[in-house]
Formats: sequence, C-alpha cells, structure tokens
Amino acid sequence: MLPLQGSILKCLEKRVNKKVMVMFEKVEDEYNDLLSNKNIIENDKSKIKKVIEELDEKKKETLKVTWVKVNNFREKKALSSAFAEIDRLNEENSVKT
Repeated sequence: MLPLQGSILKCLEKRVNKKVMVMFEKVEDEYNDLLSNKNIIENDKSKIKKVIEELDEKKKETLKVTWVKVNNFREKKALSSAFAEIDRLNEENSVKT
C-alpha cells in the first residue's frame, strides 16, 4: 500500500461510521446468499419442467396404447353385446399445463 493511500484510509476511517460498514457487509452477504439460492431454484425449476415434459410424453404414449387396445377389443367383439370405443386424443383439445 502506498503511503498516500494509507493516509487517505485513515482520514476516511474517521468519517465513515463503522456500524454502517458492518451493516453493509452483512447486507452484502445476505444478497450473495439470495443470489445463490436464486440460482439453485432456477436449476430446480428447469429440472422439474423436464420431468413434467417426460411424464407428459409417457402419458400420451400410454393413452395411445390404451386407445389401440380398446379399439382392437371392439373390433374382435369377444362378446356379442359388448361395445367399447375411445376417441383419439386431439392435441389441440388436450389440457395445457
């Protein structure tokens, strides 16, 4: 540290309230903690969105398989009085999340 800087710091120490400096450092630490928590939450959010998309795809596949099985059963007419039919899922009529 240069001698000039040291004298400037001593002069500033007399003018700056030390309690305010401690409060500032505390608030700065809290801010950094909040930023860290925000990043964690954003990462978790993206992971949750990915899981939701995967589950939605599995749901659509399961509905397609069920649709085929029910309609195949209807075509076979195992029982003469049995009737079953499922309409195919329209993407535009499905519930959006």
